[in-house]
Amino acid sequence: MRRPPHRPPARGLAADAGGAAYVEFLIAFLPLFTLFLGMVQWALMGAADLVVQHAASRAVRSAVVVLDDDPERYDGAARLRIDMDGSSDVQSPLTRVLGVACPDPTAAFGGSRGGPRIAAIRQAAGFPLIAIAPSSAQLRDADSVRTAIDDPACRATAGSTAYNAAALAVTFPSAPGSSSLRTTFARDDQVTARVTYAFHCGVPLINRLMCETYPTLRHGAVGALIEDVVRDVLSGRLSREAGQRRIERLRLSRDRHERDGPAAEELDSAANAEMLYLTSLSGSRYKLLQSEATMPMQGSRYEY
Repeated sequence: MRRPPHRPPARGLAADAGGAAYVEFLIAFLPLFTLFLGMVQWALMGAADLVVQHAASRAVRSAVVVLDDDPERYDGAARLRIDMDGSSDVQSPLTRVLGVACPDPTAAFGGSRGGPRIAAIRQAAGFPLIAIAPSSAQLRDADSVRTAIDDPACRATAGSTAYNAAALAVTFPSAPGSSSLRTTFARDDQVTARVTYAFHCGVPLINRLMCETYPTLRHGAVGALIEDVVRDVLSGRLSREAGQRRIERLRLSRDRHERDGPAAEELDSAANAEMLYLTSLSGSRYKLLQSEATMPMQGSRYEY
């Protein structure tokens, strides 16, 4: 008489190892993917820092020529003086060409604060920054990988027509590294130009860990609180958990504001600093980058 074949005892769901490889992959993938995004954002910041250093060099090279140049070239503006409160309509040919090729809806917010001399210096400093400026699509949708890598032509258009007018500030410290600024100069001066730039962090997820919204950078904990309240009111969410997150955000934003507050204040001298407030509605985040360069005045005693 033959015995029936041996059958293993039935196993429960807890002992089932099917699909374990998929679970292990997900556990390993999430931290590695976050690390990858962080490396990408860090690399972009490093490249942007080099561009800002180049912009500072261009700003001071322009300043030592523009400050003592013929007043007739700058609507009669006084020599050796910077007017931060005036207005001008300086626009480069590149800006006009790009505006036709890829119209930018945010260009309506472009301002022209400052006299014609500072406008010319900003234009010189802002030209290399076009390469790292975000497009208008990135500013409207800050959580998309697709918009983080956008059409280069549209990125250049946004940078040249609107974004750099809000995110770029050129100031003149009384000495390298000084917090006091000046607007008048002498022919035998050493000129220090400081470029402050709000670099747009466009890598989703990781930008919330490495960067901050503009209201928080500019106003610290108060800006973060107002931003959260507006977001909660618009979404109809005002729970206990939201309140706890708000308290934690206040603590983090206070620390960041103590570090970045002085640099953010210099953006008040940008041609149109108010535009960056609008980008907080889409969740755009920024990292403030600064660089300085010093050169002597050109020293030529031109008579006009």
